[in-house]
Amino acid sequence: MIYAGVLKPFVGAISVGFLISLIIVIWLMWRYRKWGKDRFLTESLVILVVFIASLITVFLLPTYNDE
Repeated sequence: MIYAGVLKPFVGAISVGFLISLIIVIWLMWRYRKWGKDRFLTESLVILVVFIASLITVFLLPTYNDE
């Protein structure tokens, strides 16, 4: 079972991952702005998924209570 107390120590790490993925996406957008959209989309799709998953995890899992 997953409890808010168990996940509390990981919220900081997940938040850092969220910020890092956001910075990487912005960097890739800047880097590939001249090369076209195909390469940017293929390389940053995984990072965008991590970004969204981190956002969901930070806001939803710490409030989850199985009781």
